[in-house]
Amino acid sequence: MYRNETYTTHRTAARRNYGGRHDASDGCNATTSQVTAQSHPLHAHRIVCVGDSITEGFADPNNWPYHLKQRLGGDWEVVDQGVGGAKTADMLVLIDAALALNPHFVIILGGTNDLANGEVPQATTQANIKAMCTRIESYGAVPVLCTVPPDSYHLVQRDILNAWIVKYANLNGYGLIDFYAVINDPSNPGHSNPALVMSDGLHPNAAGYTAMGNAINLAIFPGGTTASKVTITASTASPTVGQSVTFTVDLNSGSTGLSKKVTIWHSWPGGDHAADGTFDVVNGAYTFTQAFGSTGERVYHAEFAGDSTYGASSSTVTVNVQSS
Repeated sequence: MYRNETYTTHRTAARRNYGGRHDASDGCNATTSQVTAQSHPLHAHRIVCVGDSITEGFADPNNWPYHLKQRLGGDWEVVDQGVGGAKTADMLVLIDAALALNPHFVIILGGTNDLANGEVPQATTQANIKAMCTRIESYGAVPVLCTVPPDSYHLVQRDILNAWIVKYANLNGYGLIDFYAVINDPSNPGHSNPALVMSDGLHPNAAGYTAMGNAINLAIFPGGTTASKVTITASTASPTVGQSVTFTVDLNSGSTGLSKKVTIWHSWPGGDHAADGTFDVVNGAYTFTQAFGSTGERVYHAEFAGDSTYGASSSTVTVNVQSS
């Protein structure tokens, strides 16, 4: 069953830049001129997101590109080039505007508006996506494809398109982001999860955008999986004698897909301290428990193994043990 209206309203192309500055003009007018890799060296830590209103951030500027940038951190730059109402043909016309920013990666989320009312044949949508990938690769950049999220209507054509996107990405070794799986309602497969979309059943709400951003595998972006911050937290700041406290150590604010050796030690009043050991923090997090036999303050410190600078990449947490 197809909807009897278009999904999004066309608006003038706009670009949001998360996490840095680019050298190209902020104008995003359609162009048919082609840029060449030879005259535009790529920015190793720049990603351009090409799409429609789901990428643009319909009524919410903290969209999935924004959350991707927050997770990557550091000098990574994520440029949102989503345009409300865009079909894959529109994205193809604008692909050179994306490449003019000299990105290392170009993420393509397209097909929602192609599917609206069945106006665009599958073959045309697929050809447009192929053409974008060809342009991206010829420029020297890396394409990353996304499955099309569901909405409140189950569309067989969307299932067919997504199956093709998965197959095409795997066949060509492209990164794949499964946004369909993120927004899909497990209690009503093929439809959007009401908790993750606005009342229109299509556009993600704040929770949906957060889920989309958090679902992206950072290993898709070489150099984007470096752990730059270790954080230690305690399940309670005021335990009693004999009570077990769970300490959690995570990397880059809980980003998954990261692994690094972390040294943990603790101190107490008087300046004495003890090393708890060096541990492998795998897939972004590590937990341990500790019970205390006496009252008093303990300060736990986590740092990357071999780093004794106690700088911005490390952190501490204080617990003050009370009498039972």
